[in-house]
Amino acid sequence: MDSHDLCIVVVAERGDARLGSTLCSLLARAGWLDLDVVVADTGDGGASSYVEDNFIDVRAIRCADRGVGYASNRALETSSARYLLFVDPALEICEGSLSSLVAHLDRRPDVGLAGVRRLRSDGSLARALRRYPLDWTSGLILVRKTALKDSGWFDERFFAFAEKADLCMRLQRRRWQVIHVPSVTVRSLPRRHESRLEAHAAHARIQFARKHFPRLASDYRWALALRYALRLGLYSLLPRYGNGHRRGARAALAAVLTGRAPASFAADQPGLAGASNRPAATPTLRK
Repeated sequence: MDSHDLCIVVVAERGDARLGSTLCSLLARAGWLDLDVVVADTGDGGASSYVEDNFIDVRAIRCADRGVGYASNRALETSSARYLLFVDPALEICEGSLSSLVAHLDRRPDVGLAGVRRLRSDGSLARALRRYPLDWTSGLILVRKTALKDSGWFDERFFAFAEKADLCMRLQRRRWQVIHVPSVTVRSLPRRHESRLEAHAAHARIQFARKHFPRLASDYRWALALRYALRLGLYSLLPRYGNGHRRGARAALAAVLTGRAPASFAADQPGLAGASNRPAATPTLRK
């Protein structure tokens, strides 16, 4: 039997006010749900200490810095709930409730995963839905446990950014519906621009193509290279873009041209830089 309605998983490498805002908004918008809230600390222990010092109803686990999928899977090994909610650590819920989101999926047994409406930190509408490679969503996703058991957990070879798209595709291939529920809205919290994240995002796109569309992967890689080269040129010409944007585009372009994982991740996972066509690991959910 499931001991909770919902397990919330937040992967964080540091403990700060943004993590606090994320956790406070999740707890405040829970509604009638019985929650299990887990912070997977991939840093030096700062997130764990922050949680222990500031939250009674949130627990923290420590894990290696091997990516969002890896950390999420380690959190799932410690929890039992009928739904799983995966939340980026720089988001807060500003409209709707988690209980209404769960109730929506309770009425739709064909739905395996649901995403929500997303705003940027300035309040403008952000893209939470994507058409390529198939319908998928990011930011905050609610996943049915039975669907996750059917499709397999996160593919740990993706460090970040593509692990949710990969999960959405595998769910759809298993005939689960992936939907968008705009009655719940999340807002991104201000964060600094990090070039290493851009490099990881670019590499993840190449990995995704190699795994799911191997025949098109080479063409897709060169299309990405052109994209980032044009973006670097644009950022260099327009003064409103700062050095962070230029460094990010340059790091992404380098990741695409070399075809290798960014150094911070390749050091831990030397085999990840190659093609990603072997099956994803599928741990067993706790009873």
